[in-house]
Amino acid sequence: MINCLWFSDERGVLLLRDYRGVVIFHEDLIDFLKATTLPDQCPIKIFADSEFAVIKLIRDSIAISAGISLQVNAMLVLQVLQQIYVVLKEFFGTLTRESILDHFVEIFELLDEMIDFGYPQILEPNTLKMYVISKNQHGCIDSVVIPEFVTTSMPWRACRVSYSVNKLRITIEESIESVVSCDGYSINTSICGKILFESKLSGVPQVLIGLNNSTLHQSGSSKEFVDIENIRFHACVLTNRYELTKEICFFPPDGLFELASYSIQSRMRPPIIVLANIEETSLTRLEIQCDVRCRIRMESVVVQIPVPKDVVSLECSDGNCLYDPGLNRAVWKTNELKDLGNRRFFIKLSVPSIRDPDEGNWKADYIRISFSVPSVTLSGVNLEYCKVISVQGYPVKQKIVQTARSGCYLVKMT
Repeated sequence: MINCLWFSDERGVLLLRDYRGVVIFHEDLIDFLKATTLPDQCPIKIFADSEFAVIKLIRDSIAISAGISLQVNAMLVLQVLQQIYVVLKEFFGTLTRESILDHFVEIFELLDEMIDFGYPQILEPNTLKMYVISKNQHGCIDSVVIPEFVTTSMPWRACRVSYSVNKLRITIEESIESVVSCDGYSINTSICGKILFESKLSGVPQVLIGLNNSTLHQSGSSKEFVDIENIRFHACVLTNRYELTKEICFFPPDGLFELASYSIQSRMRPPIIVLANIEETSLTRLEIQCDVRCRIRMESVVVQIPVPKDVVSLECSDGNCLYDPGLNRAVWKTNELKDLGNRRFFIKLSVPSIRDPDEGNWKADYIRISFSVPSVTLSGVNLEYCKVISVQGYPVKQKIVQTARSGCYLVKMT
């Protein structure tokens, strides 16, 4: 499936693993591999003359690229590249140029175990940790023991796991992407979420989780239920049972892993809007009145307002606002916006008296907003219950965390 793997940064290729020897190198390919700072660039480049394509995943300023034939499923390859990143992050903490060069031997060993002749094999970090050779703090080579569970029906779960205190942690993280009209109505909104599960449980326990998307509830219930779309589970989940009962039943791996990911297309009210009114007081002066309104409590709010090029001076009546010449935007920041809060501020700009006639009249496009929401999910997905069934019958300490943040959140100005 995968012909070749590259790890590269803006300087060039750091590591290469060629599985089949069919990729032909030329200048266009090298330039595509070096581009690691272009977020709007298409991640797939097709080389029609050679009948192959390259798929690139950028993480932490490092590009992980795969050369494939034109008949291969591109989304499947992107998932494999993402899992390779997760494994390397789990092993080395960070994925940087220095960490790749310092641990290139271990990376080659991991790639040999994860992919065989281009086909994915073992992509579970907990399994790989059991028998991949690694150097300990003293620089010695640990003894290699092939674990018993590699060829079993549960390769993600080690045998004879024991803890003095059994506990688990469930984290629901969501990211919202939305386009909002200038009068505050949602044009298009999508929410992507994932459920992270951290397990420190003895033995081989069975865990049952219920979300508020279940359809098997009593009629007349006052609880609000959410229709979750495109949900994808970890290999440990019994998907047949979920299809019948909407209950997530699984035998968890030891440690932290992504239990599920989902997406929701919603027509919900925008959680935050910015209404901007631009007034050109003179040829060199502009005044922007902004009203920031939010429905829920938010933290680390950043509002990027488009302004003309070459701003000479900027004044703001409330909050911290600076001019970013690279983005040509006035960046307004605040640490917190309260529930149902409303903040109004004025931005006064001075621009050069002589403007380039080739550029034409300045037009404002979108306001970009970034924020984080603690202790709540924007889609309304909530955990109803979590049960642990084990032979030992031990007590379990549970902790539930819910967070949300903004993705590409845009508000039209006109």
